[in-house]
Amino acid sequence: MRAQKKDSKGVASPFTYCGRATFQSWKGDAPITVKWRLENLLPDHLFVQFRKR
Repeated sequence: MRAQKKDSKGVASPFTYCGRATFQSWKGDAPITVKWRLENLLPDHLFVQFRKR
């Protein structure tokens, strides 16, 4: 997952591996948004980084 599409310099943000996940749904078309269900809870430091703003 990533918190934002691009960084402050306009460069694509890297993805962070958060563990095994199961596909839940998707929406949109070019680009799309995909929802996944994680097998395990995120560690606190990742939860803070990726929570909805």
